[in-house]
Amino acid sequence: MVHHYTLERFKAFPLGPDAAFVKYESTMGFPATAIYRYKRVWISEIWVRQGADWKLWRYQETRVK
Repeated sequence: MVHHYTLERFKAFPLGPDAAFVKYESTMGFPATAIYRYKRVWISEIWVRQGADWKLWRYQETRVK
């Protein structure tokens, strides 16, 4: 169970008129009883436009060591 989190270092890169690549960092804090107290990950997403809506097409997390 995540106690708190932050999202930061957002960067977006257009891949064309109907697609974008977005990356950002997430830091999550867990309860004192958890095995890990904190976890940092880089998140990469690809968004595509379908009509007037933007939809998430791909999502990937990579743990920061």
